[in-house]
Amino acid sequence: MENPFAKKESGYDKSIKRLLSELDLVDPTSEEHAQMLKDIEKLRNWRAEERTQTRVSPDTLAIVAGNVLTVLIIVGYERTNVVTTKALGFLHRGKS
Repeated sequence: MENPFAKKESGYDKSIKRLLSELDLVDPTSEEHAQMLKDIEKLRNWRAEERTQTRVSPDTLAIVAGNVLTVLIIVGYERTNVVTTKALGFLHRGKS
């Protein structure tokens, strides 16, 4: 059974590994070697850009957690005490 938490290797990682293994077979003074190094650098930059684009900012996570906590507190209070409020009015609206 595969580990669901294992980090999956991206296409960039596979290409970088392949180029690095081929790099050992090429003469270090050749133009092909220099081109392979440039290609590896490009792939690493693209991989870094892709990783930064998929992350959720900590500010967004804090807003979501605060909204969920607010709703839970209001709903919990309304269960024990009869109060007619609208929990959605207390939520923070994100900038659109």
